[in-house]
Amino acid sequence: MKKTLYIFVLLLIASLSAYAQPQYYDSSLVAGSNAFPWAVTTGKLTQFLIGPGEFDEPTPAPAGSNITTIWFQPATTTGAAAVYNTLTIKMGQTSITTLPTGVLYTGPMTTVYTAPSTTLGPTTAGVFFSVVLQTPFLYDPSQSIIVEVSNCGFTGTGIQQAQTTPVAGIFRRTNSTPSSCGVFPFTQQDALRGHLGLTLVSAGPCTDPPTAGTSTAIPSTVCNAAAATLNLTGNSVGTGQTYQWFSSTLIGGPYSTAVSGLLSSPNFVINPVATLFYRCYVTCGANTDSSTAILVTVNPAFPGGTYTINNTLATGGGNYN
Repeated sequence: MKKTLYIFVLLLIASLSAYAQPQYYDSSLVAGSNAFPWAVTTGKLTQFLIGPGEFDEPTPAPAGSNITTIWFQPATTTGAAAVYNTLTIKMGQTSITTLPTGVLYTGPMTTVYTAPSTTLGPTTAGVFFSVVLQTPFLYDPSQSIIVEVSNCGFTGTGIQQAQTTPVAGIFRRTNSTPSSCGVFPFTQQDALRGHLGLTLVSAGPCTDPPTAGTSTAIPSTVCNAAAATLNLTGNSVGTGQTYQWFSSTLIGGPYSTAVSGLLSSPNFVINPVATLFYRCYVTCGANTDSSTAILVTVNPAFPGGTYTINNTLATGGGNYN
């Protein structure tokens, strides 16, 4: 009896392990492996573009669902785990099917996972591993999705990412090597893509009336025309909900200047040239709610003119020998 029970438990564990796979994944065949973004000891940012309808195995991913887990297929078996420093995953949707040439994609992105320390692995070649999102992402399979993965290095055994070549000549991956943690200048791009998968949960209709939540801006102080990303926390979500950002010179309004069109996500990049307050209007059905206001400060430009430095005059306090 004990032997039979033992065999049953082993079979159950094997069965559960065999089905530790994504609910949906793309049908592109694996064509090798790459160290990006999981096996570069100094860190790496990688952007993957997956086109409309490409998460099509074993059946096409449905509309009206939230991505709750992202899956990555490793190309190799590792005997130990890796601990990643400042692992961050962002997602965004767009109508483009090719990443911009020579630069990182800078369209609206939602941070769906971030942690100062994340342990992944050990991995088995060909068996997907997963990251559970902290913020579910409403997915529209009729659009392309950008998945951005970045980290600031790791300790342990790095993971080789299984890669595909879904459409030759189309940029599906853009890479960036950090100059410092969180600063990722563009370095290269190619037509390769990581083999990814998704777990989806039906989002259901949006809640009427909606809750707009709290406005955020990262960074909240910028140079003239530099990028800042507006977003919301504590807001309701659901199918059919729209977002629109407005600005005002006063915290109390009026918020009559639209800085965005109707959006399906509150994540929106601005390039302000003046210090303004921003507020998002969230609509579900016949009702609209407005978020708290956030101030984005634009530092004044350095005055033009000719400047000279007199090296005979002291520029700081104290005496130096």
